[in-house]
Amino acid sequence: MGTSPAGRNRSFTANQDSTSSPPRNLARTRPTYFRHPVAAGAEAVRRARGALLDVARRVRDATDDPEQRVRLWAEWSGQSRATLYRRLADLRQLGESDPASER
Repeated sequence: MGTSPAGRNRSFTANQDSTSSPPRNLARTRPTYFRHPVAAGAEAVRRARGALLDVARRVRDATDDPEQRVRLWAEWSGQSRATLYRRLADLRQLGESDPASER
């Protein structure tokens, strides 16, 4: 059974029955690549989060200088400045105080 060029290019709509396949262009999207390894499964996610919190503790305890902290964080974890401050906030929520903020 032949299909016309116009039939191949029609978009997927909610009105199509559930047995029809999505348009071909969705299957041809480029694969996604990640900068860092992605943890799969609850236990792996917990371990990865714990490892990042450990790095954040080391950075926090190494220096009080914010610029030095960001440099160490990038060097040790390879992640962004924003992630450092999110992990430091997580540590504060866990009840661990930051010596630099107590001054």
